[in-house]
Amino acid sequence: MFKALLATTPWPGKLATRTALGPFYGSAEARCIAELAIPGQLLLVITADTSSALALERELPFFLDRPLEILAFPDWETLPYDNFSPHQDIISERLNTLYRLPGMNEGVLIAPISTLMQRLAPTHYIAGSSLVLENGQTLDIDKFRRNLERNGYRNVDTVYEHGEFALRGSLFDIYPMGSKLPFRIDLLDSEVDSIRTFEPESQRTVERVDAIRLLPAREYPLDSTGIRRFQMNWYDNFDVDHDNCPIYAEVSAGRSPGGCEYYLPLFFENCATLFDYLPEDVAIITCGEHHSAARHFWSEANTRFEEYGIDPRRPLLPPRRCFTPVEELYQILGIFIPLITTNCVILGRAEAFAAKNSVAHASFDGLMMGTGFGLVLLAIGAVRELLGSGALFGNMQLLFGPIATHWQITVFHNYPGFLLAILPPGAFLVLGLLIALKNRIDEIVAERIKAANTSPVTVQSRRVRVTGVIE
Repeated sequence: MFKALLATTPWPGKLATRTALGPFYGSAEARCIAELAIPGQLLLVITADTSSALALERELPFFLDRPLEILAFPDWETLPYDNFSPHQDIISERLNTLYRLPGMNEGVLIAPISTLMQRLAPTHYIAGSSLVLENGQTLDIDKFRRNLERNGYRNVDTVYEHGEFALRGSLFDIYPMGSKLPFRIDLLDSEVDSIRTFEPESQRTVERVDAIRLLPAREYPLDSTGIRRFQMNWYDNFDVDHDNCPIYAEVSAGRSPGGCEYYLPLFFENCATLFDYLPEDVAIITCGEHHSAARHFWSEANTRFEEYGIDPRRPLLPPRRCFTPVEELYQILGIFIPLITTNCVILGRAEAFAAKNSVAHASFDGLMMGTGFGLVLLAIGAVRELLGSGALFGNMQLLFGPIATHWQITVFHNYPGFLLAILPPGAFLVLGLLIALKNRIDEIVAERIKAANTSPVTVQSRRVRVTGVIE
């Protein structure tokens, strides 16, 4: 159904084009996305918030007609410039997604708009900090342990969470980032004898595996090179006494303090965005009020920077260093192939009216509202056609077939055309003009009514000639 609606549009076959589809109600949006997830192409779905992304992640598998990989790139679930770090499970899922994205040719990636605005580690860090461990491989256990600690893993007694490892004799337990279960490595001298997964709660073995992939435990490096770069960038960005700054002291000691994610740009020469991990031909679907959500997040980041950036013991990077500004984000989006799906407030109003009135009144209200909005859309389309091409009913054969080939009515001959009118912004301009015209008509009518109600009453008088004496 939805593929048929998009059959005559450029999406997703032409770069830097936009197509709008909607309104949707309930789970119809997930049904539409499932149908548009075509084989051989990666689809990025941008939602307005985290709750919408989680709902879509749950609904999509139900509507897919074939197995398709669905990846989520979750938000940190912290407020901008918080002094505590996201949960390890969130970091694990994010690192797993970033590691797999460059090699993905098809599937669905779901991300909230606020997550797209975050600056990320460059692609070479994720790829270069990964390690594959196989059965029969020779392992220098001391060197391997130091390497894990440099990549942010914690040495504990018993492994329960992502980013932890434990060494007990010839057994080496580790819970890699991006893995569903921890692994138990059985060593025979310096050789890997076996690798098994186990349940972290019961510590019981689940199954044997041939190899494991180890991702870094953080989105930033804590090796000697990363620490030195952090220190140099700290000196360049902050004019404070670094000895009194806990963040600087902790990172210099090779530890990861809470909230260090908001200093990520200091660990790299250049940061990346999620788009740097995506192929150039990725198709994008934006859902809901994503632009309003992006502006709200950007405003919140600036507000919190002004509130908390005055502490000399914890100086903050400006929002432009940590996040992508809204204007820059939508310039990047324009390069790709966006499809905009919308949720219409008209349906919400109709549902609210129907809940409080009878079936007959609700049906009549829906009919009149639909007719009214249909006439508004017809007026907007007519004005845009006249301003854009000087004609009406152009290209009607795309809707009604060959019978409508000669329906076009040319109003202005030799008209050069006005490109902005037929582009998407033209609809908003015409809508604004129609609203202004309607407001002006209302003002004129109100003035006439007021003048009619306040006009002086004229009383016709007649002269009377009186003779005689009045006593």
